[in-house]
Amino acid sequence: MSMLRLVLMGDGESPHLLKWARALQGRVDLWAVSSRGFAPGFEDIIPATQRLALGTQPNFEGGNAGLLRALPTVVRWLKAADPDWLAPTTSLPTAPWPGWRSAAAFKPALWARPGARTSC
Repeated sequence: MSMLRLVLMGDGESPHLLKWARALQGRVDLWAVSSRGFAPGFEDIIPATQRLALGTQPNFEGGNAGLLRALPTVVRWLKAADPDWLAPTTSLPTAPWPGWRSAAAFKPALWARPGARTSC
């Protein structure tokens, strides 16, 4: 059985996302999307080909049009990555994105596509 493919979604410059990546390393086929960039340390855990840095400048009080403009890029990247699970954190929208096939399988903090490999 192949390894579960999981995409972490959040602020890759946050120590919290790096902590999750370290905890999941080797347990899943790990990919990541960052609203900004990636902190040093990610390159040892997730190859550059499995990371997407949006390079936006989020305003934590709101008005994040840059993130909304990046959605088509993220959706294309996710379709190419073909993950089994999406694991968003608070710096990205916490509702399924339009056009993403896992919207029907919405769960509060973790999304899976129908028929996903679910064993780790």
